[in-house]
Amino acid sequence: MGDRGIIVMVEDGKELSFYTHWTGGSIREVVAEALSKGRDRWDDASYLNRIVFSTLVGTDWEDTTGYGIWVGGDNDLWVNNPSVYVFTDTKTVFYEDEGYTYDEWITKFGGAE
Repeated sequence: MGDRGIIVMVEDGKELSFYTHWTGGSIREVVAEALSKGRDRWDDASYLNRIVFSTLVGTDWEDTTGYGIWVGGDNDLWVNNPSVYVFTDTKTVFYEDEGYTYDEWITKFGGAE
């Protein structure tokens, strides 16, 4: 049970994945908000990764469950759970085989400050 979702940050072909157990239905909006907040860090993947995860967790950062981080792919969580892929090298986002630039994603899914 739950509302699972995955945000996969991809840099130079390497994946860093963020998991949410309870807010998977809103990961598109989370990514849009994070990209909007982190616009000045689009060229710095380390900072952008942190901004995306912080936006995902929000005020729940003290909880010991509900969110996870792992490196690499091949995780069973991808099956039947929504996944947003953020490619930091090309500044593109993919969801269900549809690709968007960062600006297009922000426009489509919100994220305005």
